[in-house]
Order: sequence, then C-alpha cells, then structure tokens
Amino acid sequence: MNVPPSKILLRNSLRLLPGLALLLVLGSPAPAAPGHSGDGKDPVRSAVQDTDDAFTATLGQDVAPSAEDPSLFDSLAARAGRRGIQPLGLAAPERSAGGSLKSVTPVSATSSHFFSYGGVPTLLIGVSADNACHFNSSPSSQCGFSTYTSFLNDAHAQGLNKIRLWVSIVGGNGNSTSCLADTSAVGDHPFTYDGSILGPDGLGRWKLDVRNANYFSRLSSVVSYANSLNPPMFVEVTLFSPLTGYVGLGPYSHAHAFLNSGTQLTGFSNTANFTNAASAEYLAMKPYVFNVIHWTVDALATYPNVYYEVANEPESIQPSATNPCGWGASNQTDPATVSAWQAAIAAEVKSYETTTYVNTGVLAANHLVAVEPSTTTGADTFVGSGANATAGSVINSHYTVIRPKTTTNPNISGIGLGAVKMIRQYNVQPKIFGFNETKITGGACGGTNTAGTVDAGRAEAWEFMVNQGGTYDQFGYKCSPTTDYTETRRQMGVLLRFLNNPVNMVTRTRTSDPVSPNWINPQPYKTAQSNGALRYWAALQPAPNAGVRRWLFYVHNSTDRNLVQDGYNAIVTSGGYSATGQGGGQLSVCLGPTAATYKVQYFVPKNAVNASGTPTPFRTDTIVWPGAATCTPGGAGSMLLPGAIATYDYDLAIFIAP
Repeated sequence: MNVPPSKILLRNSLRLLPGLALLLVLGSPAPAAPGHSGDGKDPVRSAVQDTDDAFTATLGQDVAPSAEDPSLFDSLAARAGRRGIQPLGLAAPERSAGGSLKSVTPVSATSSHFFSYGGVPTLLIGVSADNACHFNSSPSSQCGFSTYTSFLNDAHAQGLNKIRLWVSIVGGNGNSTSCLADTSAVGDHPFTYDGSILGPDGLGRWKLDVRNANYFSRLSSVVSYANSLNPPMFVEVTLFSPLTGYVGLGPYSHAHAFLNSGTQLTGFSNTANFTNAASAEYLAMKPYVFNVIHWTVDALATYPNVYYEVANEPESIQPSATNPCGWGASNQTDPATVSAWQAAIAAEVKSYETTTYVNTGVLAANHLVAVEPSTTTGADTFVGSGANATAGSVINSHYTVIRPKTTTNPNISGIGLGAVKMIRQYNVQPKIFGFNETKITGGACGGTNTAGTVDAGRAEAWEFMVNQGGTYDQFGYKCSPTTDYTETRRQMGVLLRFLNNPVNMVTRTRTSDPVSPNWINPQPYKTAQSNGALRYWAALQPAPNAGVRRWLFYVHNSTDRNLVQDGYNAIVTSGGYSATGQGGGQLSVCLGPTAATYKVQYFVPKNAVNASGTPTPFRTDTIVWPGAATCTPGGAGSMLLPGAIATYDYDLAIFIAP
C-alpha cells in the first residue's frame, strides 16, 4: 500500500527487499512500511529455507500442568468486586477462615489454553488493524482517536471482543522526496515532544523523562470505552514495536532523545541494541524504556479488560540493513538475546504493578503478560524448562508460518515459527496461544491491493482456534473494497459465536491427534488434492471428564502464499471437495464406549451461525451410536457418517453432539 507519509500508520517493521536497500541509500528514501509487513513487499519463498514442517505436532497429547501463580485465581470477593482477565488451568485456591491460602498447588480446571474473565472461560477474537485507536495520525482506513468509538462499535456489533493497541513505536517514517522526516505523528509517542529546536532531518526533540499526558489520556480513553461495552471488549496492550520505522527518526535516537533539562541522551543507533538488555546503548537508555512501562501501567492499572504484550515482532528475521540518510541500522539479534530482553520487560511489568498496585491493595493480582517469539529457538525459551518459561502466560506469533530469510547469522536461519506452526508444535504447553497478526485480508488502501482473500483469512482463523487458540486477530482495513472489510469482521464474529455456542469449545474439550486421531479418519494433514490444493484440518474431541460429549472437525483446501511471512491461498472450487477419509473413502467415526444418539451437523463456516448466534447447518443427520469398547476410525467398530457427505466449495465444519 502506498499512502502519503502524513497518513502512514507505522503498523509493522520496515521490510526492505534485497537490492532496495542500496537504492534507498543512493536515491531518495521511501516511506517506512505502512500498516503491515505483508503488504506486497514480502519476499517469496524461493529466498528462504523451508523448514516449517520439520517438527512434531503435539496436538491431542495431554497438556502439562500449569505453573501459574495461584493468586491469579483468588476469589471474586477478595477482588472487591473487580474482575480481571486470567489464564485457566488452575482451580481457585482454598482459603482458611483467616484468609490465608490452604494450598498453592496448581490444579487442572479446564484448559490453560484459554482466558477466564470473572470465572468464565473466554475466547478472544478481534481485528489487529485497529492497533492505533489512540493515535491522532491514524489514516482514515484504520481506527484513530477521532473515530475509535465508531470502529469499536462496529466490531462489537459483529460479535468481536478484542482489539490491540501499540504504545511505543521505536522508529519514525521518512518523506518520499528528501531526507526530511514527516512530523505528523510526533505526538503519537509516550514522550513529550519539543519542536522548537529542529535537527537536520526536520524533527525536534522528545523529552524521555516527561510523560506525554495527552497521549496516555487518549490511550486510557480507548481502553475505558472498550471496557464500557456490554459485554466488554478486551485490549491487548503492546508496549513496544522495536522494528517499526527508522530508528533514527524516533524518540529513542541520539539525534532526538533528550531530557527535560536539555541533556542529550545516548540513544539507539541500531535496533538490535534495543532488544539486547546487555548492550551498552540499552543500559544507558534502560531508565527511559522503563518509563514507558511504568507510565502505561499507571494509565491502565485499574482496567480489568487489559493484558500486556511485551513487543510486536522484536525478533528481526530479515537481513541486516543500513537505513538511508543516516537514520540508523536494522540488524539481526539472535533469538536467545531477544527472548531474554522480553523476559526482562515482562518481569519489570509484573514487578512495577506488584509494588505499586497489588501490594497497596488497588489490584488483587497482576495483569497477564504476553511474549512474542518469531522463531522456534525463541519460543523454546518460553515453555517447559526454558530459561524464560515464567515470563508470560500468553505466547503470540504472527502469520501461519514464518520462514526467516537466508542469512549469514546461523542463529536466525531455518527456525521460523508462525502462529499455526506454534500451536501445533507447542500444544502440550500450559500457555494461552495468540495469533495476533495475519496477512491483510481484503481491501486496497492507497491503490495497491495487498490482500489475501476473505476465505483464506477465515481458514487460518478456524484452523488456529479449533486447535484451542486463545485469541486471534484478523487483519482487515476499512477501505476498498468495503465489502471485504465488513465481510471479514462478520465472519470473525460468526466464528466466535459458533465456538462459544453450540461447540462450547473451552469446556471439557481437547485437540485431536493430527496423525492418528482416535475418533475420525481424515486424510493426513496437508494431503495434496487433485486440483493442487493441500488439505488442512483441525479437530476437537471430548476430554475424558466431559459430561456432554461433542466433536468438531474443520477442514479447508489451500496452498501457501509462498512468502517469508506466510498465509494461505484459498483454492475455491464450486462443489469440488468432499470430506473424504484416508485412502479417499468416506469419513467414519468412533464415539466412545457408551451408546447414545447424536446429531451430525454440516456447516459452511462463513455462515455457521446467524447474527443472533443460532446454528445454521446445511445438513443434519442422526446417528445411533451403539457404543464400542474398542474402535478404530475407518476400521473395526467405527461407523460411517450418514449418507453421502455433501460436496463443498472450500472449507467445511462437521459438529457432532447429543
């Protein structure tokens, strides 16, 4: 998307194609990447190492016990009427008559893959384009401070319940005709700006020890409005975006970082140093980085609909680049270093909130914190016995798969993550998984169509959430064609309503083994179809202690978009697919040892429920399950799904319940 610099929303990290960096240095600088890194500038797969399948999925295996702090599950009475958003996976701890904890042993409740709000398991689905509802400089295609009520009202009306807001963008953006910076967004930073003394690039000074009170008032207003909706909308507050824009044009650069006294600060010359807690530049700038944390917590501490994310894409997966006009460098940092920095930021969030608000009785417990790795090397540190396993309750990633560009840095190549890969690889981990940025779905902003289709966006959302994702953000702009924007939001609302009812997926369900599920016999994951599509699927089945038994199977037929930061291409063929099992035969099921009568409902996912949440299957059958102590899907003891399964165009959901 090409939009005027004054309208650029610095939505993601600067992505320079091979060869373009040299052009920028020799010629006029181009604007920093607008709204999204997948905006048509994303290198194709031929330039990357394809390792996205080199892992073992843990779907269907038992989730490990949660080690969350039991204080997160204190009684509502102890919260003095306040409700916070929490991870599941623990039962509320018992208390003695005097109020002390009887036990702090984590006890599995439902699934630690989900949030809880007011004791109710809660799924979050939203729109990640609206990350700057508190900005004055947001383009008209995205939520801004002058329009946030209408944007949030629209999302809420569609049934969505989450937005994401960025706090501190490290870089700035450049003008397309000279080395002068654009000044339209200088007030959309957490620090006070002084434009009375300008540098050679046309920018003034930010005072890194003076809070921008107007900025935090706007941030608080958006969060407050989201909380006032009924039901409330939840807000993922992303503290930093280290790789967005040119570091030399932001408030953290040496040229523009000052104190109120006029003292010039060291600043950052390289984005790699911002996410390296041991670098000399970071150590010098740490107090001002921490100012952002403290001021944000101060502004939002009492809101129950908030959780924090450390940073947006802090791991650079692109080759190192020297920015034009002396505007600093964007270098790679190894994932272990970035992960340690994320853990340190998360620790400071918790420590400051504990000291200032929990210990003083303003809050009963800390807000949750999310981390965001882009590589499996980084993710490994946040789970199990990893060095940073206690850093965050939520683990986010972007795109279906991430394939880092080939590089001379051995710590970066070939270990890409991505949200779909993440949830398949780490499903046994007692964490909430978030897919909080996708490829742009639908719409042309500024004259360039950067979009995947609405169908493809729907498919990744369904696949991720049916694998017990805790939160998902679809990326859709409010721009031409408007129908894509409104349809994307409508379909995400359909997904949320369907998963809440009739599926009720957060209570007593578990994922199904993707290799050999014990209740259904689909083709293997990513099986090639005759038209070149690959068959992807996800499934849920009853947990052993389920009182009401229900099963869900979702399937779509897609290919990769062949990008470094990938998404799906939807291969839509009118009536071209049927939900065949292994070997091309009909699907069959095993529904447990107890005899029962079940309904089998078939859904077109984009219309799985109507606006009021009523299920709208296009076919319903009844099966009388005789009960089978031993059963093999597709084999002995199994039962064919009734009749000839209707054909479908792209994706299909099959729901089985009493």
